[in-house]
Amino acid sequence: MTTRVDLFADVPGQERAVAELVAAAAAPVHAYLFLGPAGTNKDTAAIAFAAMILCEHGGCGTCATCQRVLTTGHPDLVVVEPVGVAYKVEELRTIGQVALRRPLEAPKTVIIVREAQAVGLHYAAFLKTLEEPPGSTVFILVADDLPRSLQTITSRCVVVRFRALSPDVVAGWLVDRGSEPRAAAAIAEAAAGNLRRASLLVDDPGFLARYERWVSIPTRLDADGATASRLADEVLAGMEEAVAALKRDHERQVAALEAQAAAMGERRVQGLSNLRDDHKREIRRYETVELTAGLGALARCYRDEMVVAAGADDGGRLRRATEAVTMISAFTSTWHRNPRPKLALERLFLDLGALGSAR
Repeated sequence: MTTRVDLFADVPGQERAVAELVAAAAAPVHAYLFLGPAGTNKDTAAIAFAAMILCEHGGCGTCATCQRVLTTGHPDLVVVEPVGVAYKVEELRTIGQVALRRPLEAPKTVIIVREAQAVGLHYAAFLKTLEEPPGSTVFILVADDLPRSLQTITSRCVVVRFRALSPDVVAGWLVDRGSEPRAAAAIAEAAAGNLRRASLLVDDPGFLARYERWVSIPTRLDADGATASRLADEVLAGMEEAVAALKRDHERQVAALEAQAAAMGERRVQGLSNLRDDHKREIRRYETVELTAGLGALARCYRDEMVVAAGADDGGRLRRATEAVTMISAFTSTWHRNPRPKLALERLFLDLGALGSAR
């Protein structure tokens, strides 16, 4: 009897999506779209689904086929993502060429297209491939969201939706992996539903200090530019601290790949360049998540103040807190387009300080 493991163990809180995939694996259609918030482990689910499709035992998780799929080393599994912020037309055409090839070992070829929302203006070059793939090819598109301009792609796929994760789900997932319950609860709150971020925060001893720094900002603000500059420096230094944990994880991944190449007697480490490109993209995304989470903690301080002010019937206090939340929300939605983040943060802190104390 074949030993089996749960391929979806690291996809918590997605019982409906997992049930759909398990039911579909035996007779998959030509294209699926995994759609849902960042950090819900859609990429992990895509690899698990690919293992179910390619494994002769239906995804046992232990055989040689599954092990190669899980490490993205199976010849009939192709994982692609954009080199830059968006797919180039040449990249999409290459995907089309790969889709036409015959499987080398398994009955199917599975192509996972990460960050499918980055197809962008060149979607027509990809749409033809998606509409007319050979019967032996299965596409799995993974996206946080797809704009209305890409709805034609959505209509060609079976959509599997991944829901946002609550702090309780993330905390439970961490506890199952050995975290102490109180620490897990704090990490889950800071991770804002993002499992990748939660797993990194477990190994990040400085995250609580960074969180406390953000929630202390309302009591430290004034209308002085020097104060705003100091707070901006503290926040950006905290982002560097947060990325350090991610960089350590990247170093471990590179070392493992180099060790694997050495064990196989290879002089050249296959895939190292692509791995380093992946790491650069992940660092950029993680910086965005870190700052967004901090801004969320700051906004919660002012929302709590709104509740207190409303209960005390203090109109001035309520107005200041409401304006602060509006400012932070606007900044959160636009800051990533600002080429000078320190100046943008200084401006935000100056504007918040000009409102006067919210406490």
